[in-house]
Amino acid sequence: MIVKKTDLVETCIAVEGMTCVGCEVTLEKNLTELNGVVKVSASSSKDEATITFDKSKTDEKTLIKAIETAGYRPILK
Repeated sequence: MIVKKTDLVETCIAVEGMTCVGCEVTLEKNLTELNGVVKVSASSSKDEATITFDKSKTDEKTLIKAIETAGYRPILK
């Protein structure tokens, strides 16, 4: 995947429902499978996911939908 550094965006989304490392792995896997997602770090202790993505290939709305599809609740600030 070729990504221009100028297209990379990092966002942090609060997520309810993660209770363990297994939840973190599940969420990271689901988000990483999205076209344009470069890096994901989910933390059940912080109730958040930090996602680096290519804004020319995906957007926050798509990320939020993937979090919901994985069975978690994104909290928009």
